[in-house]
Amino acid sequence: MKQSLIFLTLFTMIILEGNGQTQIQFGRVTYGFTENKSEFTENRDEIFDKLRKQGEDVTFILSFSDSKSVFEIATTLENDISPLGKSWAENIVSKGRYYTDLEQNVVYRQTDVYGEKILIRSPIDSRNWKLTNESKLLGKYKTFKAVKTETVENSVGTFNFEIVAWYCPQLPGQFGPKEFNSLPGLILELRDTHFTFYATEIEIMKSESLDIKPLKGKILTEKEYSNKIKAITPGFSSPQNR
Repeated sequence: MKQSLIFLTLFTMIILEGNGQTQIQFGRVTYGFTENKSEFTENRDEIFDKLRKQGEDVTFILSFSDSKSVFEIATTLENDISPLGKSWAENIVSKGRYYTDLEQNVVYRQTDVYGEKILIRSPIDSRNWKLTNESKLLGKYKTFKAVKTETVENSVGTFNFEIVAWYCPQLPGQFGPKEFNSLPGLILELRDTHFTFYATEIEIMKSESLDIKPLKGKILTEKEYSNKIKAITPGFSSPQNR
């Protein structure tokens, strides 16, 4: 997969206000992804590596309005992407689907537990982001770097990861891949704990063009979800084990 300069396409339909200003409220972003190099990638088993190769061409879609978004695997995939590859990308790379509501200050991650749809509810805490003056061009868009620290606990120990987001103030929406949001611009590149997401296409459209609907499932807090998994999966340590 090519990891060189990202070329972004912007299709814009403008809504003109009475004062002559432009207001754009809805959009859709397509993201590809690459795996971050680490000790884990160099020492994993052959089966996992085969699954990764089957799913490496999967793409993800972020659909958003001014206050809500859904992040999920693309529903239309190329014929040569196997069901196992799609499953690997959805369960390992993204860890499910995400619905964000900035007005309610909440993110829901939808996952499947033995056939039951679960929505894991987490509050948004935008204060954790540290904005910097560092910038770079992604395609034709000037982006700025923001960082935050995420702690992951698993059976091996506790690990701190630096999450790096490159956001574009030119573009509307305070959203990005997965649960990451609340920056002053759209996130075009995100380095997560184990994967980096990068925008390949951006589409801005009329407000009536998209219908951002909440995901369905039984709502649990992170703690309730963790307790549920522990009860059915011995040795499980944390829902953030990724």
